[in-house]
Amino acid sequence: MALWARMDGQLSMAKWMMDVLPPRQGWEAALRKAEAAVKSQASGASTEEALKNVERALAPFAKTAKEFKVLCVGHAHIDMNWMWSWPETVMTTIDTFRSVLALLEEFPKFKFTQSQASVYEIVRKYAPELMGEIAGRIAEGRWEVAASHWVENDMNMASGEAMVRHLLLTRAYMKKHFGLAPEDVSVCWEPDTFGHCATEPNCFARAGVRHVYIHRPGNEHQPVPEAFWWEGTDGSRVLVRNDQARGYNCAIEPATILNVMQAMHKWHGLKTSQLVYGVGDHGGGPTRRDMLMLAEMGEWPVFPRIEFSTSRAFFLELEKTGGGLPTIRGELNFEFAGCYTTQALIKRANRIGEGRMLDVETAAALGAATGTDTCRQADFKDQLDENWQRILFAQFHDILPGSCVRDARTHCHGEFQNAMAFMEAATARTLRAIAARVDTASIRGEMEVLPPSQALFTLDAAGQGAGLGAFEGALSMAHGHGVSADRPFVVFNTTAAPRTENLTVRLWDRHYRETVEAFQARRFVAFDGNGAPLSTQYIGQGA
Repeated sequence: MALWARMDGQLSMAKWMMDVLPPRQGWEAALRKAEAAVKSQASGASTEEALKNVERALAPFAKTAKEFKVLCVGHAHIDMNWMWSWPETVMTTIDTFRSVLALLEEFPKFKFTQSQASVYEIVRKYAPELMGEIAGRIAEGRWEVAASHWVENDMNMASGEAMVRHLLLTRAYMKKHFGLAPEDVSVCWEPDTFGHCATEPNCFARAGVRHVYIHRPGNEHQPVPEAFWWEGTDGSRVLVRNDQARGYNCAIEPATILNVMQAMHKWHGLKTSQLVYGVGDHGGGPTRRDMLMLAEMGEWPVFPRIEFSTSRAFFLELEKTGGGLPTIRGELNFEFAGCYTTQALIKRANRIGEGRMLDVETAAALGAATGTDTCRQADFKDQLDENWQRILFAQFHDILPGSCVRDARTHCHGEFQNAMAFMEAATARTLRAIAARVDTASIRGEMEVLPPSQALFTLDAAGQGAGLGAFEGALSMAHGHGVSADRPFVVFNTTAAPRTENLTVRLWDRHYRETVEAFQARRFVAFDGNGAPLSTQYIGQGA
């Protein structure tokens, strides 16, 4: 079977060359002679003898065949918690990387490409002994980091700020752990993302991303070419490789090599193409069979040149030869439209998380500007990054769209709650410290100081309301005031625009001799910082 596959692959290459290339002297006669050699096997010749005769007959095609080149990029597509739980994702990542490191040791020409900063963080946390070995392979150029984002994230529902954070946090991570500068990681690897918004090239170009690998270019511009320049709303351009026709989990076989080569030539007249191979979506990556097949087919005389490669190497070559590639502008419209309406809890948590993380940073900036150093502890930035990572992880293209199993959703919401705990505590700590420095006495005068009360009749305690309302990033409404009739509240606007809206406050304490009825009957008045009266409405009592 192997010899027949070798014969068939080379005959297919020769026939394709006859069909699409300018005719060359001797090609037609050579092809007829090769076909006759195949028929001779049916009449008694051995397969080995038939193969020698076929390759001898096809010799006039050999030189031109080797002008075509397929760069083979080994990759492991690891979906974050798609159809399995977080522990399984962790072990999938570790087992995949152990397998890849073993193949890198066994096959000196093999090169590997891996995306997503989150998988490197998994290794750092759960298998740190592998980090040094991976770093060594990166340094020698055989392990390509194609991680410009924290995960292979959704590109439609994520906010613009989150898109930028993916790039910033991942750039910093790669610099810290592997010494890689932005220009060393020029590829955005997003093969399975369900759509691409029109502003992606704007962000990419400013973050040093020049090359984008995709598999789902949407429905808006169909048919989408094998490669193209994608222009953003501000004129920024990135070079895109579209693997829609075959996917990102190919195996090294004669048919896939010919398919990718022929498609690139048909669309663009180019002689170099890229084939992404390796087991996914549950990790695995390239196999020993892929290694052996690639080496074997590389020796076939009438077949394209086949090389172990990185994605960056392909894009750099495409930049030189692809000047005439078409340009696509605007959105690459979404696929799987149902994913934009399902699992609302995940989507709600994502949007709240994106907003509350900005509140934390705004509060920290206000604290620094006012000399309030509650967020200046040594590990505050690390905590901030860690919780941004939690929000960004949940933007994986099978989590935020909701196309994942229940275990993935519960893990996502658990991480959201962890992030919310940090956001609430950090924001409250800073804003309360700033509020404590505001001189409210200059607005309302000195607050009334009541005489000491008898403990037996005291209904007020500083513990009232502990933690009340502290959910999904909202601040606690715990008691924080004395027993004076005046209650100062400092209100913070953490957005970039002026706001006018209703404000709900809770008054926990009351005079120890008052009854509940008297408290309910009391008329409340409110004034702003300039002493101007504000409209008030009593909306209930309890707790």
